[in-house]
Amino acid sequence: MSAGFVLLAALFLAVPITAKYVTSFQIRTLMDALKRRERDIDMMYARLDGLEQEREVIERAVLQVYEQRRWSATRRDLMSEELQRTQRRRRRPRAAPAMEEPFEPEMPPVWSPELEVGTEPGRERRSATAAEAAV
Repeated sequence: MSAGFVLLAALFLAVPITAKYVTSFQIRTLMDALKRRERDIDMMYARLDGLEQEREVIERAVLQVYEQRRWSATRRDLMSEELQRTQRRRRRPRAAPAMEEPFEPEMPPVWSPELEVGTEPGRERRSATAAEAAV
């Protein structure tokens, strides 16, 4: 009976020890899965932060485009008013402008060397001013 008693005691001790090891390995597996999922959740939070930053950037860009559109509409309205104002000014009857003759520059006198006395009979030596006055 002593051998049977030892085997029975060994069996009673083996069952809790085996259950302890099985549960500890399952707990370890579950802890690894939990840590992996926590990392996945952290990565998802990081993606969410990135998407929120992109959304904020896009909202700012949309606001900037809206402001630029508003300013361009304002500038366009001001330019159209200015154009209408200038067109109204043109419609007023004006006195006919005097017809100006086209500009033609005056031709400068051409210098010719002075004639020497005695080269030709009847011709004296004259300066360019005197020759121009004679013409």
